[in-house]
Amino acid sequence: MSWLNKVEVMSPVSRKRILSLEGHTAPVTAVCVHPVHISQAYTASLDGTIRLWDIQDGANIKQWNMHMAVYQLVIAPDGRYAYATILKAATQGNKGASYVHQINLETNEQQRLFKCREAAKISMSGDGQMLFAVARRLLHVFFTAHSRHADGGGGKGQQQRAKPLAPVQLEHARDLVAVGCHPDGSFVATADVRGEIFMWYNVRESASSPDGGAPVCSQSSMHWHAQAVACLACTQDGAYLMSAGQEGVLVMWQVETGFRQFLPRLGGPVQALANSACGTVVAVLCQDQVIQLVNLLTRKVSRTLRLMPVPSSAGTSADGGAGAGRGGPLASAARAGAILGVEPRLGHLLVSSRSGALHMFDALKAKHVCSVEALVRNVVSAAPVSGDKKALASPAAESCVLLAAMSSDGDSLVVVLGPRRWGSGGEGAEGADAADHHSLRALESAKPGAPHSVRLAHGAS
Repeated sequence: MSWLNKVEVMSPVSRKRILSLEGHTAPVTAVCVHPVHISQAYTASLDGTIRLWDIQDGANIKQWNMHMAVYQLVIAPDGRYAYATILKAATQGNKGASYVHQINLETNEQQRLFKCREAAKISMSGDGQMLFAVARRLLHVFFTAHSRHADGGGGKGQQQRAKPLAPVQLEHARDLVAVGCHPDGSFVATADVRGEIFMWYNVRESASSPDGGAPVCSQSSMHWHAQAVACLACTQDGAYLMSAGQEGVLVMWQVETGFRQFLPRLGGPVQALANSACGTVVAVLCQDQVIQLVNLLTRKVSRTLRLMPVPSSAGTSADGGAGAGRGGPLASAARAGAILGVEPRLGHLLVSSRSGALHMFDALKAKHVCSVEALVRNVVSAAPVSGDKKALASPAAESCVLLAAMSSDGDSLVVVLGPRRWGSGGEGAEGADAADHHSLRALESAKPGAPHSVRLAHGAS
């Protein structure tokens, strides 16, 4: 679980922090458990380094310098190779670019596999023999060094089989935003900006065809998401394909029949999925640094882990737009992760979030205490306008807690609600007046006779 420049190792049973892995000088973008040594883990960061850690004592075992920001990372099953998406920042006169590199973790040798303009999402088959990457409308398929080691050996015939297969490019009608592979490599699933999922079959057979022509892969499609899918993953037994995104719903597709099951109300848009080693639990990363541990047997959330929400940068809004700093104090409070106050009795921090909830954290123990749903709403996604146009943002998702105050005994809480994009300059004077009216109305409506039946500091998360 990463938070800014460090990684927190937490217990899923006690929900307490065990230790922190500190050393990166920029936000951590990827965490991978070592496929052979389960007490070790790899991390990648925008500081341009890949690090290997001992998660029992927090020691930094080894470091690889990539000299450019690392966006994504996957490790081969034998632990000998790593594959990473590298970002090259834009400079004056030069546009930014993205590269997918193969790194030999033993010799530190690097090989560039391909270049694209946008950051590529990558996934690897369970046997480590195929690497898949999506960028814009292309699905890139690479046959890794691990596949050549698996087929190589003595004899002339075996040496011919060890010859690397040429990379394959498959084109889609729309931009691809997510990729996931079946554990045995029988198919690869991709998702586009419209929320449609495509499953590509016979990729290896088509690439190794003797005629050497363009590959022809059979494919099938599934569609439920109204917006772009954020992540795809298969269960370890390969029976289900899981997808999630802005809707805050985990969708489980049965591979053979296409039958789907839903786990809704995860608390916010989903950003990533990760399978456990036992195969019965999947970790779902939602916004505001919330991880839901889902039991795949019962289809229920078994644990919830929380860290303090990652603060938005001072010069940008929560959505990445420039100019949030021009709105004064309310613009600063509108950024997720802002500390709005202190609980008077126990000293817990009141922290805002993107979901509209107000979180309380014990700063000394680095532990989440409770959450208050100051803005009651359902996470609802907006349908696309038409064709390939992007979906409209949900109006409810634009509101957040701007100010908060508690009574001296900690029994009462008053909040001011308002738009997250405060002072962005894109709405004009009319939009600012409407925002002011919204905030005052919310303040007046937050005066019930008994707002809470229990003391806030002792609420359950």
